Amino acid sequence: MDCESTDPINVFYVSTEDESEDTALPRFLRFGGDEERYFDNDEKENHFEMTEECLEEVYEACHPGLIIIDPYQSFLPDGVHLGNLGEMRKVIAMMMRFAARREVTILLIGHLNKNEGSKDIHRGYGSGDIAAAMRNIIKIEVDKKNPTKRTLRVIKSNLDGACFEPVGIRQDEENKIYLCDPRDKDSENQIDLAVQIIQSKMKNGRALADEVDALMGEAGIQSRTVGRAQTRVSVRRKTIGGVKYIVKKEPGTGK
Repeated sequence: MDCESTDPINVFYVSTEDESEDTALPRFLRFGGDEERYFDNDEKENHFEMTEECLEEVYEACHPGLIIIDPYQSFLPDGVHLGNLGEMRKVIAMMMRFAARREVTILLIGHLNKNEGSKDIHRGYGSGDIAAAMRNIIKIEVDKKNPTKRTLRVIKSNLDGACFEPVGIRQDEENKIYLCDPRDKDSENQIDLAVQIIQSKMKNGRALADEVDALMGEAGIQSRTVGRAQTRVSVRRKTIGGVKYIVKKEPGTGK
């Protein structure tokens, strides 16, 4: 999976679910967030609403690149009813115009109802037609066979479906996050095996890349999986004297 790095952005988070000081902010920091880029709204003092006025106030205060509203059902403007499609469409349309004008991503987090037998797109609280007003909907699921894995699944998008591929998220015992392919049931086993191969060939901090690649080929491990294994054990490829090696990255440099 190809990823492109971006410049750091400010994040504004508003929630009625978690207290910032003891839950949201520590979680943000644990996963590598910069505290100076984290902003929230003190709901005890200032109630946030999904209105253009509130959004502009947030933008002027911290110029966020990402606004997270959790759950969005708790921050509807006064007089707007969750079950009224017409009213909800106006709110969503206003937020879309704001996001485009300010070049901000808005992430609305919603809860699902208990009706597991219905289609995912109709499981949000309130009118099932609310989903029709959304541009994109992503569902986060726990892997029933592996509780440490989460899957992000697009259940609605107004973009070309060819733009998407499934994305899995795995969290290890150190709370580090890894991307994985949920379509491959054996992907985690393959990465673990690739790690073992790399570690078995490492001597004095390096291994011959050709020898490692030959073993990977014999095991049927794809190059993308090899790359993930290299990231997990903090190694990279380097040519020394015309010979390709896999070497340990220098601490703190990534090189």
